[in-house]
Amino acid sequence: MAATRRFGYTWRMEPTTDQIAEFVQQVLNAAAPQTLFAVLFGSGARATMRPFSDIDIGLYFDHEPDLLTLGDIAGRIEAHAGRAVDIVML
Repeated sequence: MAATRRFGYTWRMEPTTDQIAEFVQQVLNAAAPQTLFAVLFGSGARATMRPFSDIDIGLYFDHEPDLLTLGDIAGRIEAHAGRAVDIVML
């Protein structure tokens, strides 16, 4: 199996739920400090990600961010994880 570059390290396996959550938290702290909480759900939360799985994240804010901020959050996570990101506003 070929190694893949994800989350700043070289992985021989898919990233763990904890690794995904840690990076999402870093991105939210930097890009959207108004985030009250985030929920990782779907295959990333169940640790059943497949090669083409996306990362599903529910976000709740104290005030709704603009679309540029949401795009920035998704783009940072996608660039680092090498996967599509689906953001759901809670």
